Amino acid sequence: MVEHIAEDDLVELSRGGRGLGDAPAIEAHLADCPACSALLCALLAAPAERRDLAGRSLGPYRLDALIGAGAMGEVYRGWDTRLQRPVAVKALSSRFADSAERVRRLEAEGRAAAAITHPNVVTVYDAGSDGGVPFIVS
Repeated sequence: MVEHIAEDDLVELSRGGRGLGDAPAIEAHLADCPACSALLCALLAAPAERRDLAGRSLGPYRLDALIGAGAMGEVYRGWDTRLQRPVAVKALSSRFADSAERVRRLEAEGRAAAAITHPNVVTVYDAGSDGGVPFIVS
């Protein structure tokens, strides 16, 4: 059993450079160590530097205002300039744009939501990338 997780490993986990699935010993340790779990939680809760894409466009979607941000990215209130309708655009965080794994996760999220038709599940209209910014439109 690992005594404590190295701080560099926790920082890498919090930034998405490594997933727990890639490190089963760390995952097992976090389940049993309140100190390491608390440190990881603090790192995850720390405000990340966020870009503000409001006022820009991603493809035909004008981003009007940031309406939320989470671990994977930011969500903007936007406007579809082709179909003239309001949209929400989820853009992958700039810290993950170079991560093939995070881009794959965003694409999988878009495909999964697009496969479901239900009044309580968001409808996905489009997905793509513009200027190195992967996004989902709903």
